[in-house]
Amino acid sequence: DVRFSGGGITTPFTLGDMAPQEELRIWDASTFSGANIGAQINNALTAMPTTGGTLYIPAGSYSFSTTAVLNKPVMLECSGRNTTLLTYTGTGDAIRVNINPTGVTSPPYMNGGIRGCTLIGNANANAVGIHHIDTIGTLYDDVVVRDFTGTNGAGWWFDNQALFSEQVSLRKLEVHLNIKGIRFTNNGGT
Repeated sequence: DVRFSGGGITTPFTLGDMAPQEELRIWDASTFSGANIGAQINNALTAMPTTGGTLYIPAGSYSFSTTAVLNKPVMLECSGRNTTLLTYTGTGDAIRVNINPTGVTSPPYMNGGIRGCTLIGNANANAVGIHHIDTIGTLYDDVVVRDFTGTNGAGWWFDNQALFSEQVSLRKLEVHLNIKGIRFTNNGGT
């Protein structure tokens, strides 16, 4: 019997108390097909409902060159920043977070995020660890982004291309040994 309390919940409850439509589902990215963990994440996202959920990456070291594109309200949950190491070998974005909150008119937007991962970069030109584009209401918690050292690279890039990125919660982050640790651009927004 699993019991929850805290986090704004005033009365403890069990999973048995939940209505059937509130089923808890955690998807394991490593069980999906793909050449590397980036492709597996993308294939898992394709299988997930548009409402999102939790996409889990078990402990281990993963090398990938395929950009992982978080385009649904998904929490990418690793087993811990010292136990899940994601080494990016490609160019461009390692992880692109672009969850457009179209039709959402009031906070909280709750558009997923990344928790408990270490993302290790390379010296390739234009390589970016996490590229956050036009996404509102995202959580980044206990994340390390390091070693993105190529020309025009960055550990983290907050990029407003058409909308604004706001209501982003950043907790327990380490950003180090990058050519640019955190980059901000504002090219649009209404």
